[in-house]
Amino acid sequence: GLVYYRIGDILSALGASEDKIMGAWRECVFKVPKTPGGKLCQARKSAVEMSKASQEKWPRLIADIEDAIDSNASANETRVNPDELRVYLNLVLADAFLRVDRPYQAMLRLDALQNANISPYLATWYHEYLVTAVVGSGSKLNEQKKFKDVVKDYEKRQRTLFLRQTRPEALWNLSRAYQGLRLWPEALSS
Repeated sequence: GLVYYRIGDILSALGASEDKIMGAWRECVFKVPKTPGGKLCQARKSAVEMSKASQEKWPRLIADIEDAIDSNASANETRVNPDELRVYLNLVLADAFLRVDRPYQAMLRLDALQNANISPYLATWYHEYLVTAVVGSGSKLNEQKKFKDVVKDYEKRQRTLFLRQTRPEALWNLSRAYQGLRLWPEALSS
């Protein structure tokens, strides 16, 4: 199962067509559905399908990904840190939410993983997905004219998430929120 999963990942990295990538994961799900690799393939396949599916199909696709998270967290045969596997599969789900323009859902999933014990490599990916979700959520909140929520969320995350660097988009969202609140000096300084 894990071999099929890696084949799908390699095809993706090489820029193969989505049909070939999905074909590898589909074959894995068909041949070895109950193995950790089969669950990983199902999760990746469901995440890709979510970006094309109607919202009525999302609960089933999300359940497929969450099933992989639950079943792989207890599987010892993968020889992978269970926290890393859980974080990785949540990144897959967060990516699916970001692709369908639901950054707040991605942010909720990622916020729950803050204390996971993961490698620096995966921590970098986690951080990037979380920043992307926070920035996307700020844009959505600004569109909904929930300016106080944008300011509150930015201030909450300023000392943790944006400690390394602040993305220009996050500052733009903050400035737009201050502008919406008619706090002109803060809007100009952010």
